[in-house]
Formats: sequence, structure tokens, C-alpha cells
Amino acid sequence: MKKILTIILPAIFIGLAGCQSAPQTDTPDVTVDLLGQPWNLTMLAGKKVTLGENQKAIFIQFSQDPQNFTGFAGCNNYSGRFEMTETTLELGPAMATRKMCQAGMQQEQGLFKAFSETDLYQIDANTLTLMDDANQPLATFVAVTKKSSKK
Repeated sequence: MKKILTIILPAIFIGLAGCQSAPQTDTPDVTVDLLGQPWNLTMLAGKKVTLGENQKAIFIQFSQDPQNFTGFAGCNNYSGRFEMTETTLELGPAMATRKMCQAGMQQEQGLFKAFSETDLYQIDANTLTLMDDANQPLATFVAVTKKSSKK
């Protein structure tokens, strides 16, 4: 009898452990596309963003734990915190380095303004659009893939 219990009890516990459901996460599935990869800026305030010959790409990248965003704004590196749901995105104030650049400062200030006005976001294929509360686009980014980052 003791041998039977020694075999059956562990089998029951293993069987019950396998029936547990996966833990719920607070982050919606859509964030898989948003998180962990850089997004290069292509449009800002309705205008196409063009880079100078030796200018580094302007980008944003989101990480989940902790919920931070980081990037390069054309002159300065920046970072901040964000909160999101499936459709809403709130970017906290961006902290930036304090370099002064003649070219790109106005564009950089426009990017930070767009961040402060962002309430919504949308991902369509490889394009991320940050929008205000009236669904008006503020900034558009394109995902950087391994293929697109090689030149």
C-alpha cells in the first residue's frame, strides 16, 4: 500500500500542476510589436524628416520592465517613463542630455512637444504613429529591422 501511495501521490500532484493556467499579464499582446526594437522617426508635425549626410537616425525605443523609453532626438539622447494600454500611450517628461547643436534643435524641441501631447498610438505593419486625443498624428516612426539597419 505504501508503494502505491508513493507512486500515485506524486503523479496526482504533477497532473494537477499541469492543469494550472498561465499567469495573466497586464501588458496587451499588441505591445510585443512596440517593445524592444528601435523606431526611426520619419514624420514630425506632418512634415517628412530628412537627415543630413552624417546625421545619426532619430529614434525611440520602448522597454517593458521597467516601462521606459529611450532614444536620440537629433542632438541629445533622452529617456523617460511611459504608461500604455492597447490603444493609449502616455509618455512622461523626457530627460535629455544638454548638448547644443545648431542643426536639429528646432526638430528636437518639436519631438519633445509631440511626446508631451501623445495620448494614443497605432501600429500598422511596421509603422508606429503617435497621436493626440483627437487622433491627429504627431509623429510617425518606422520599425528598424535587422535587414533595414544594414547598409
